[in-house]
Amino acid sequence: MKLRNVFVVYLIFGIALFAYANEDLKKEMIDVSGWEAGEIEDASVNMAGLKFTSVNRFYEKDDMEFSVSFIAGSNTMLQGYQMDVTIETDEVSIESFELNGFRIVKSYDKMEKTGAYMIDLASSDMSGSMLLMSFTNIDTDSALEILQEFNWEKLRKIAKETL
Repeated sequence: MKLRNVFVVYLIFGIALFAYANEDLKKEMIDVSGWEAGEIEDASVNMAGLKFTSVNRFYEKDDMEFSVSFIAGSNTMLQGYQMDVTIETDEVSIESFELNGFRIVKSYDKMEKTGAYMIDLASSDMSGSMLLMSFTNIDTDSALEILQEFNWEKLRKIAKETL
């Protein structure tokens, strides 16, 4: 069910992703202290020109949950958050910024208490990769602290080797 939701995100944005070996990526889907971690899921699709690979892991504690996904593919998936953006309404907050040399977009639905962080790991002319965290019932600062437990530099290195 959750993996299907990740796939729907790919389809909505029309992302054409490419497949590659993801065993190194699976090693980077760490256990997070205090959270119950699900199995590491991976998916590769090659269908009518649509190619992608993703590695995902889901975590939960009490009424809070988050997922972390590494995805790679067409650079078009990254173009939308290469620009600076700040949007603030009563319902939604969207902001792009840089942290430790990584381009990040944060989005948060205040009514639903759900959000996401998208981190640009590596890009080339034809492809790119990102780390995506989606979360529920976690404030954005706490979510970013959790996300920083993952080794972004190592993920960037793996991503660059695959592009």
